[in-house]
Amino acid sequence: MIRNIRIASIFILLLISTFQLQAQTATFSPYSRYGIGELLYNGYGWQRAMGGISIGSWNASHLNFMNPAGNTGDTVTIFEVGLNGEALNIANSTTSQNRLNGNISYLSMGFPLKKGKWYLSIGMLPLSTAGYNIQQTNSGTEPGKAEFYYQGDGGFNRYFASTGFKIAKGFWGGINTSYVYGTVNRTNRVEFTESGYVNSRMTNSITLSDFSFEGGLMYNKPLKNGNVLTLGLTFAPSLGINGKKNELWVNYYKGSTGSELKRDTIAFSDGVKGDITFPMQVGFGFSVSRENNWLIGFDAKYYQWEDLKIYGENAGLNNSMRIATGMQYIPDFKSMKYFNKVTYRIGAFYNSPKLTDPSSAMGGFFQIGKLSDKSALEVKTSDINEAGVNFGLGFPLRGKPYFSDLDLGFELSERGTIENNLVRERYFRIFLGLTFREEWFNKPKFD
Repeated sequence: MIRNIRIASIFILLLISTFQLQAQTATFSPYSRYGIGELLYNGYGWQRAMGGISIGSWNASHLNFMNPAGNTGDTVTIFEVGLNGEALNIANSTTSQNRLNGNISYLSMGFPLKKGKWYLSIGMLPLSTAGYNIQQTNSGTEPGKAEFYYQGDGGFNRYFASTGFKIAKGFWGGINTSYVYGTVNRTNRVEFTESGYVNSRMTNSITLSDFSFEGGLMYNKPLKNGNVLTLGLTFAPSLGINGKKNELWVNYYKGSTGSELKRDTIAFSDGVKGDITFPMQVGFGFSVSRENNWLIGFDAKYYQWEDLKIYGENAGLNNSMRIATGMQYIPDFKSMKYFNKVTYRIGAFYNSPKLTDPSSAMGGFFQIGKLSDKSALEVKTSDINEAGVNFGLGFPLRGKPYFSDLDLGFELSERGTIENNLVRERYFRIFLGLTFREEWFNKPKFD
């Protein structure tokens, strides 16, 4: 009992500490300028190693945020913690640069309210992040040579409570309730290289603090030879997430020592209430599996991003679709040989987030320029597609009465292109997930 209390206390302290980490930079992508930043994968490590399939994939040994109906079969207390690291190469047609990054992927805890019928999980998952530092040079004669700078940081997290429940034989339902919290800061400035011109800087920060909801359904149908067909469906309605916005727009001169000499304030606002309208999302998935042996699945999720509005202004995005497929295989779960009990996973995904006029909501700038003083790039109307492959291993850890495990996964992915003066990003990601299982809340038995 004391051990269980210690585990729960550590989990709660880690969860509270993530409020202090919500502004961490989890990306260096210039594409994180747009919308609410770069969207982060909201599943767990074992799912990501299979390309991210999760909507129609049931696993009683793990939590499932992507479809809360998938938690209902869990009968023990589960802790999930994940870490993510990545090596990123950003390139255009003439040059490239490399960056390294890492962040917390998730922190979750779940336990049965009624075994086999009702399950509850709580935790934290990052929603989106911004992290860019872009420079562009204007060499024109009017109004004069100038440097344009675009900087952003911060992000939004989900603090969630997810419940799954049995509706009828083989039919499950679930609801995610998430508290969206975080801040994204953006700064755009123009500095002229010649004297006599007035420079300008506009800073903007939006802090979100509100609830969002998502529902899920899952159906399990036994097939011949012990196989199971699983169908899954998820739906998140379009919701306005309340927030507060601060803005400051000033004109200034550069002194002889490089210091700023303020001229005037063009605009100022503090704590202006408004909202970001999150888009509707619909997901479908299915899988065929045999317990403790193998699973093959497919997911498709549609995002109605054309409805994304930031304080009433359309963010200029198009609707998108993410598709994924993957599989896992355990040679012999009951074998005495360790590597026969290891889970082997592989998968792939394709995502097509389209950018049409992303400048409309974020300052009226159309171009992405220098990346760390590299040559200028221009982002024009174009589809910024993303594709990748994943693979991984699930290593069982010794323990009684239930095995915990360590999930190690890898991803090779690419987004964008160097053609048409665009930016291409290539990622090598490593993600680590730890799952601990404990049997709590059992009544003591005496002989």
